[in-house]
Amino acid sequence: ADIRVNRSNRRNDRNIDHPLDLRDDLIRDRRVDHYTVSSLMFCLKRQTDGTLSSGQTVSLLEELKLVKNYVELSSIRYPGSLRLLPSCEESLHNATVVPLMLLNFVENTVKYEVVMGKVLDIHIDVTAREKNQCTRLHICIWDTGRGFSEDMLAVLQNLDTYVNSEQEHIGITNVVLRLRQIFPDAAFTFCNRSGAGAQITIDFPYVPFFRIDG
Repeated sequence: ADIRVNRSNRRNDRNIDHPLDLRDDLIRDRRVDHYTVSSLMFCLKRQTDGTLSSGQTVSLLEELKLVKNYVELSSIRYPGSLRLLPSCEESLHNATVVPLMLLNFVENTVKYEVVMGKVLDIHIDVTAREKNQCTRLHICIWDTGRGFSEDMLAVLQNLDTYVNSEQEHIGITNVVLRLRQIFPDAAFTFCNRSGAGAQITIDFPYVPFFRIDG
């Protein structure tokens, strides 16, 4: 139980602006060719830097591509242990989101849930729903890992208190604050999915991509 609480707390203390931590893990693994690691990390870092420098918003498609590349690179470190299963209609690819919104959760899942010899499935289900004559985007990120601890769930289910109490806005708090700057009514829900692991849902207005410099 103590391990689960510790692991869940760490999920929220990560600053996902620096994917080079993955490079160090890969380089320490003697099974992985260093040239391959360097080449792939260069591509991922260029994409991440480009995403961050593109402004306060990116398209959902760009964010999904970044997640796909991250998981593919992580699969070198954990061969046969990762499977990304995105589901998103093409008509929603141009939705406006904030940079690294999905990557934050996927990176933490990979870092703390992978068990060698077992396949960890990471699902990203994107749908659109009508509510009060407004189209809203519903993003559900869930995995087949161990799920959140009871202590961490209690914290995350009182999200506003958690966000307001954080002195450094990194990880989850950073995503929440950045998305709510653009969509004040953005809603986040955290739970453990029946028969699976952790589940995060994000609900906010669907708006065709527009750029906000920042």
